[in-house]
Amino acid sequence: MSCQVQTSKHIGFVKALIQHDPKLYYNFDNAAKVILESDLTPELKKVSLHNVAMIYKALDLKKPDVITLGKVEQVLSSEHLIDDTKNYMKVMSDMFSTKVPGIVTIETVNKAIDALAKKSTIVEGDLVGVDGVISMFNNFLASHAMPESEIENARTQFKASVTKAINEVLDGSAAKHMIDLLNARMDSKRAVTPYVPMSEIQS
Repeated sequence: MSCQVQTSKHIGFVKALIQHDPKLYYNFDNAAKVILESDLTPELKKVSLHNVAMIYKALDLKKPDVITLGKVEQVLSSEHLIDDTKNYMKVMSDMFSTKVPGIVTIETVNKAIDALAKKSTIVEGDLVGVDGVISMFNNFLASHAMPESEIENARTQFKASVTKAINEVLDGSAAKHMIDLLNARMDSKRAVTPYVPMSEIQS
């Protein structure tokens, strides 16, 4: 498998959704759309979707009158596609009628950073929103196979460029807040969640 995930890591996510709006998120399909429309990278979207589907299937065994499985079985039966991120994401996006983001190039990322430096102010969404530069950069990494050394070099250059852009627009505590957010979010993306095949979870 190209990446791995432990279902237990997503239990908190499902609990938070259901606590936020039980009527909406007792339905798996609505939770799936949250994942697909989030700012996660395609790699994290696919493993999150697969494992959240397994969580809903388990919840249905405990609360069959409460949980709506929706397309759980269709998602789980698509496990054979999971190594091909682009194809898997297209199938899932078609299944849930969500939009597949286009392939991001490094030129696209650099243009976004240039635009960031020309803004009159910078808010958190400019970094971590769906169209934020960090989300864009992570989508770039997820859609391009590179040696680890090149990935680290790209990350270092990206952080330096975004930090420079922030300092050109903001100063003082506002700049520090955004740079801290940049560093925290970039460091958090280093963690790779392991993917566990259904056969291992069910055994």
